[in-house]
Amino acid sequence: MITIKRFYVGLVSSLCLLMPALSMADMAAAEAAYRAKDYPRAFEEFEVSAREGDSLAQHNLAVMYENGIGVEADNGKALEWYEKAAENNQVGSQRNLANMYLNGRGVEVEYAKAVYWFGRAAENGDSASQLRLGNMYHNALGVERDDELAAGWYRKAAEQGDLSAQILLGQMYAKGDGVAKDEIKSAFWYRKAADQGDPSAQHALGVCYALGLGVALNEEEAVRWYLAAAKNGQNESQLNLAYRYMDGRGVPVNLDEAYRWAELSLVNGNKDAAKLVNSLEMRRARAQQPLATPSPKAPQASKAVSVRRKPLHRARSRHARSRTLKKRD
Repeated sequence: MITIKRFYVGLVSSLCLLMPALSMADMAAAEAAYRAKDYPRAFEEFEVSAREGDSLAQHNLAVMYENGIGVEADNGKALEWYEKAAENNQVGSQRNLANMYLNGRGVEVEYAKAVYWFGRAAENGDSASQLRLGNMYHNALGVERDDELAAGWYRKAAEQGDLSAQILLGQMYAKGDGVAKDEIKSAFWYRKAADQGDPSAQHALGVCYALGLGVALNEEEAVRWYLAAAKNGQNESQLNLAYRYMDGRGVPVNLDEAYRWAELSLVNGNKDAAKLVNSLEMRRARAQQPLATPSPKAPQASKAVSVRRKPLHRARSRHARSRTLKKRD
């Protein structure tokens, strides 16, 4: 009896040791099939591991259901497997599950549940969830508005390099929302995002240099950042650049460049650029209009110069004068 019991316990222990190995083999096969684009087989292999409790397999199975990869798309099934993986602390599933509750995919919109799952993922260090949790607090979705908490979550995401969080944190420091107003910190976070190539951050940093907000006023630096943003399609920077070429601020005056950037800003949807475009068109038209040549005048006949001569007075002799006097007497 003791021998049989020992055999049973040993068998169970062996099976417990064998199951993770089998699961790892299934996962390896699933991943190999996925890389080979054999999605139906990958789905089958992931499903085996998912049912055995592997959180990554559960997550991958949910992704395939959500996007219709190797199986017909089914948001309800995706939600089911995301929940299983999320409960097993799979961070990607926690974030995706929150997004499904936020956007109503496979389930009714429930902001409170979205906040809960974004919170779980954010606590696990997921920067995308930290950003979204900040948005939920800032916009009062599923929670009361709390800009201080929003700024705190934005900061955590920003410190991990999340570009959107860096811009939002810069804006909060610029306005004093949830934090003490601090133009230096605002410019700092704008620069972090601008260095990653974000056009809105590049524009904001250009404004900081143009107005001396958190940095020393520097028109050349303003132009540099406006130009970077303008090349990335930022229409406000395109218009600001046009004004600088027109006025000669930070760059030499160049009306052709001013017109080019103003017109591009208008094409890209900035209606404020229309006035400048019209003004520059009028100036260009005047500059290109030839000067009027005066018509030659007919030569005028020379007038005879009349010289007025004074009558000559003859000198009278003393004898004649004396005779005249005698007559008057």
